Amino acid sequence: MRGEAVLLTGPFGAGKTAVAVELAGLLDGDGTGYAVIDLDWLSWYQVGRGLVQPDHEDLGMLLANLEPMLVNLLAVGADRLILARAVADAEPLRGLLARHDVGLRIARITAPLAVLEARLRADATSSRADDLAMLHEWRSAGAGDGLEDATFDNDRPLRDTALAVQAWLGWEALST
Repeated sequence: MRGEAVLLTGPFGAGKTAVAVELAGLLDGDGTGYAVIDLDWLSWYQVGRGLVQPDHEDLGMLLANLEPMLVNLLAVGADRLILARAVADAEPLRGLLARHDVGLRIARITAPLAVLEARLRADATSSRADDLAMLHEWRSAGAGDGLEDATFDNDRPLRDTALAVQAWLGWEALST
């Protein structure tokens, strides 16, 4: 394998991006080549007046934007990728990574429903209100359930969750 990726997925408000950043912090300074990508940012756009593309629906745009990033990151030696996004289907992402000889493991980051709701309500941005609605939609539909190779509760200190993910990945470096 040319590289390894972990997708931190799970319900809205679980702290996927926060765990990704903390995991990156554990790898800092030890010579590990890595990149952190919040995949939501690769598919959030608007075209035309009032035609907002929901960022959780345009997987084609996400993959089209990710591919050149992946090529560039691998070329400079970032062979460990930490990806964050709530996904209902990981196969398109897995296929893109496989074409570039990058393996994928999926870690579900979760927390009790009351914690998820409190986190989303506490965020003042309007998009988090949308995420709260999507949390309930996805839960009732079972979207994204069963994709994971492992599950990590994130209702504890963030560093503890990141350390657990790091150990599961076998990415223990000098900084533990």
